[in-house]
Amino acid sequence: MMYLRWKKPELKRPFKLALVVPVIFTLCCIFIVVLSFVEAPEHSGYGLLINALGIPVYLLFIYRKNRPKTYIDFMEKATISLQKLMFVVAQETLVGEEETRKQLMSDDRQNQVLESEIENT
Repeated sequence: MMYLRWKKPELKRPFKLALVVPVIFTLCCIFIVVLSFVEAPEHSGYGLLINALGIPVYLLFIYRKNRPKTYIDFMEKATISLQKLMFVVAQETLVGEEETRKQLMSDDRQNQVLESEIENT
């Protein structure tokens, strides 16, 4: 929040908040983390290790830009299924994402038309 306020002050904010609130919250969080490492370094180290194991997962499945189409299709179907299961609304997409999705969908439709024409011949 503080970063966006500094880097992009023109963005519309859904609610206003005094700057002191996020600063106090951040300081409290830092205090809790440092205190846990002081009091129980072994258990805190295990927690840090578990969190660190998520880094390769993030790099492989989220950060990577050139994902296979099967992965994109699977994630799209999983997202829609979970949204239906949990009764949530669909995620808003960015303009670039929407164009990419439309392109992928049109490619799929073209492939389906070609496959149906091949089957009919």
